[in-house]
Amino acid sequence: MTIHRFANNQKGFSLLFIISLVAAVGIIALGAAILSVRLQKTSEERVTMQRMLVVRDSIKAYYRGHQKVLTPEPTPPNSIPVEAVSLNLEQKYRLDAWGQYFHYYHENDIVGIEVDDKKVAAVLISAGPNQTFDSF
Repeated sequence: MTIHRFANNQKGFSLLFIISLVAAVGIIALGAAILSVRLQKTSEERVTMQRMLVVRDSIKAYYRGHQKVLTPEPTPPNSIPVEAVSLNLEQKYRLDAWGQYFHYYHENDIVGIEVDDKKVAAVLISAGPNQTFDSF
């Protein structure tokens, strides 16, 4: 008899179970969304770095072939010239993963920048995830 009485007093248990289940699914969905955003950010950073490395290697090859530093495009200002007569790259290499143009400065625009005690001939900059260009 006591078991029967206990079962009759469990009227709110199903509702509490459903609410707990919905809350758990919500927490899992929120965690999955946060993970997805972090993975997207990491992917965008990886794509941007890959593009910058391709551009860097192409600029070095251009320098070795022409014995001069490649000058930036005027439109948009300080952008990478990717045409066949310069780097011969696809247009996507002018942009980072967030759709902003890379900024490219050559030896006439930069003075006094050194890396490992060597003067820098060119600088390639991405605005990064916050899309803000910091001065150098």
